[in-house]
Amino acid sequence: MKSQKLIHDRAHAMAFDLLATVRNCLREEEWQDAFEEFYAIAKAGLKQYDRQASRMRRLGGAAGRIDREGGGPAADGSRPDPSQPDASVEIPRAARR
Repeated sequence: MKSQKLIHDRAHAMAFDLLATVRNCLREEEWQDAFEEFYAIAKAGLKQYDRQASRMRRLGGAAGRIDREGGGPAADGSRPDPSQPDASVEIPRAARR
């Protein structure tokens, strides 16, 4: 399936970019594990997005808009404040240094 190839390619690129960002904070022997974790997280998120986008396209009309998950206006017209942390996202203990 075409979208699966795109998801794999994008997840791979995202994992590579993320690893490049934190590489200097890790020991060399940790790089592969970090890359695999980043890839798994990115792939899962992209697959969820793909499923939701497909569902919304099938519904069509106003329900077919992907704005709410993409940072656009919510149902009430409000927008998330990018300066505030998302309370629904748990920060891993190791990242709280």
